[in-house]
This record gives sequence, C-alpha cells and structure tokens, in this order.
Amino acid sequence: MDKVENLEGMNDLKTVLIVEDDKFNLDLINRSLRKKYKTAFADSEDTVYAALESVDIDLILMDISILGHKNGLQLTSELKASEKYSHIPVIAVTAHAYPKDRQNAASAGCDDFLAKPFQFSELHEKILRFFQVA
Repeated sequence: MDKVENLEGMNDLKTVLIVEDDKFNLDLINRSLRKKYKTAFADSEDTVYAALESVDIDLILMDISILGHKNGLQLTSELKASEKYSHIPVIAVTAHAYPKDRQNAASAGCDDFLAKPFQFSELHEKILRFFQVA
C-alpha cells in the first residue's frame, strides 16, 4: 500500500503520509489533501517504513488502529525515538476520542490530535500550522 500520488510537476509541495487501514477513510482523506499536498499511503508498520525510505515525508497523519503487530501509538513512539525520523510531525487521526486517548497520543510523541469524525477544514488547519513553521 506504499503508494505515492501527485508527484509530477509538484516538486515544491509538501508530502503527507496518510497511515490508515480503512480504505474508505484513506480515500476521503486523500481526496481532501491531494490538491494541496503530495500524498503517500501506509496501513501498517512495514508500509510506513517502506514509505519513509522511498519518499521524503514532511508530516504523518497516524491512525491509532492500524494493521500489524504495532498500533499507531507504538509506531509513533518508535519513530519519535529514531534519530532519522523524530523530526517529522505526527498528527494522531483517530476514532479514539476520549481525553485519555488524547493524553496517550501526546505521551507517544504525537504532535497534535484529531478525533474522527472531523471537518476537513480542521484537518487542513492542523497541517498548515506545521508547514507554516517549517
């Protein structure tokens, strides 16, 4: 699933890695982002690392529930502990929306949190905050 869209003629655009194992949600998020950003996709730990090795990722949208042995929070902790990937902002995008879930995401190293369902304008605002600082 480590696919990248919108690469031709868009070299100056930032690349967002969408980590999502639900194809419907992935498609909705991708449709919302692909006019402003390059997008790459992953649905598990393995495909996240494959995407990170093949494309320069500027931001990660991390679902908490993903395929494989690790969940999105475990994977985020691992990435944030890595010298190679710790600089990449991670926004938790999840249906786990209780205050404890937000705390767990922050403890794992997520830089921001967005509960599903969300407004796409809110997603774009959160992403833009990271890219304006960069």
